[in-house]
Amino acid sequence: MVFFDKTCVKPTTKSSVSFDSSLAPFASIAVYSGTKSFLNAFSEALQQEVRSQGVKIQSLCPGYIHTAFHTTRYFDGFDAASVPDEYWMQADEVVSESLAALQQDDNPVIVVPGANNRAMARAALEKQLQQVSGE
Repeated sequence: MVFFDKTCVKPTTKSSVSFDSSLAPFASIAVYSGTKSFLNAFSEALQQEVRSQGVKIQSLCPGYIHTAFHTTRYFDGFDAASVPDEYWMQADEVVSESLAALQQDDNPVIVVPGANNRAMARAALEKQLQQVSGE
């Protein structure tokens, strides 16, 4: 957890890595998705608190990234081949989109890199809005 003393904060950036599952619940990873959803909400609230001090907060929500992450014991049984190629990104692409978002004057707090991942996140959020509105 990050704490800021508002009297001594210098302009800076805080980026946390969330995951695209934070935007849509998944039954097999309920606790993971829930904690990442909290990280998004916390980041949004924290940005409101420290914006006037010149601090930028980002909650990065990448999808699948070509790294060794999915080969750890936590992903036993995960079949990377079951995820379509268009949802995978290279780490440098994710970093580039994250940094580009931070360069914006009114930077978004929640950043979902990759057009396909943004489309998937948008569809999941629209489904949740329909449930809330009773449509």
